[in-house]
Amino acid sequence: IMKMSGFEIFLRFERYNIGCEMEEKIVKTKILIVDDEDQIRKLLARMLELEGYEIYQAADCKTALSEMKRAVPDVVLCDVFLPDGNGVDFVVRLKKEFPMSEVILLTAHGNISDGVQAIKNGAFDYITKGDDNNRIIPLLSQASEKAAKNKSVNKEDRMDERQYSFDSIIGSSRLLSDAVSLAKRVSMTDVPVLLTGETGTGKEVFAQAIHKNSLRNKKSFVAV
Repeated sequence: IMKMSGFEIFLRFERYNIGCEMEEKIVKTKILIVDDEDQIRKLLARMLELEGYEIYQAADCKTALSEMKRAVPDVVLCDVFLPDGNGVDFVVRLKKEFPMSEVILLTAHGNISDGVQAIKNGAFDYITKGDDNNRIIPLLSQASEKAAKNKSVNKEDRMDERQYSFDSIIGSSRLLSDAVSLAKRVSMTDVPVLLTGETGTGKEVFAQAIHKNSLRNKKSFVAV
């Protein structure tokens, strides 16, 4: 049981002042096209540029990884058969290293087993060149929305982690320091914790910090 009497807690908030005269920048969705056939890659690039996308190109897996690290595209259009790898397998690495990005696989010779495996590996979709050309633009739009949602959720998670971390609790009193130290210790255990105190003393702030630092931090925090 952890008991705390009244003390003051200050939360650190960051404020961003944006000048009214700043021009609004239009952020284009970034697309990486990975295909070793130059003609097809450049044709796709031109078509998507006309749709307003920011395009990056690569002819193999190695170059694709370099472009991913440099530009971090929102969506990857990747051929299945590449000189230094297979697109179906490459999806696994892409999603592991760049989980916010979505991957659409393109193939000249589609088959059901590859399509199923591609989705299992984390691909957004798997389409056949030529037969599914009319699906590319709608799919890119859907994948772009999914990538934007991925980034939004990730940003909110990071903000929550900062807002409800022990580092956000600022104070210099010995009582507060002792309370934070004890809360950190119990957060890594599986024992029940009781926080008591008057309204406004920071019980929920401590509860959130303990939850975020605990082994249950991937589960929901429910304030009653």
